[in-house]
Amino acid sequence: MERTCEVPITIIKNTKELLSHGNKKGREVALDVIEHAIRSVDSYEAVKKLVRIENDRKLIVGNLNYDLSKVENIYVVGAGKATFPIAQGLDEILGERIKRGTINVKMGEKRRLKQIRVREADHPIPDEKGLEGAKEIMDIAKKAKEGDLVFCAITGGASALMPLPAEGINLEDKKKITNLLLKCGATIDEINAVRNHISAIKGGKLAICIHPAEVINLIVIDEVAGLPWGPTVPDTTTFEDAVRALKKYDLWEKIPVSVRKHLERGLADPSLETPKPKEFKALKVQNIMLA
Repeated sequence: MERTCEVPITIIKNTKELLSHGNKKGREVALDVIEHAIRSVDSYEAVKKLVRIENDRKLIVGNLNYDLSKVENIYVVGAGKATFPIAQGLDEILGERIKRGTINVKMGEKRRLKQIRVREADHPIPDEKGLEGAKEIMDIAKKAKEGDLVFCAITGGASALMPLPAEGINLEDKKKITNLLLKCGATIDEINAVRNHISAIKGGKLAICIHPAEVINLIVIDEVAGLPWGPTVPDTTTFEDAVRALKKYDLWEKIPVSVRKHLERGLADPSLETPKPKEFKALKVQNIMLA
């Protein structure tokens, strides 16, 4: 008797076609493995397992426990190509307990949520819609206060989808340098070193803005052995790293003047550096890897 899959295959849409020829049994096993693998990193399901409310009084997030009577407000912010499922899970679980929320997602996501605003933006080159969403996210961050909880959902693509250039740099200049970086062959770490240092929201700056409220990061890492990342985790790179990367790929003279001047100011003024792990010790930030 031929083996059948234990879990109905619904994610892989062309299963019937794939099983119509060749080694059917081998293909069935392979598809079963793929199906289980995809399900294991489903961020919506991960949130539903991780977050729950008990007796209408206690909020449980993994190993974290919160007395809802002592939580003033709950906010949800975030960005990324796979951020919608995380926000969807939170929207369903927390419902009207969410005071306000905004997420930036990739253009084409037409689903909407009850309590969290879904804003479509361009990727990988940032656009005006992403900028407006980032401003809204920062507005929420600034309103958060002691006793509040801020869920931050970050997935791949967040850097491009949540653009908020540093003072003196406009969106067009941000677009130009992003385009140069994507075409030069730089690694993602080198690109992020630059992006973090020309941004008003990245490189941990969002967490600084949210303080003294508590941040609960729900993060999806899209690289093997990756570390927590995003606008609410400390930045381990420096202005020197950013400048070094640009010079390495012969971009220093090609980048917009506003960007070059900002980076030069950063080299000269340590106070402009992105927040580091030492500074985060004073903040209330919880990192949870969803997948």
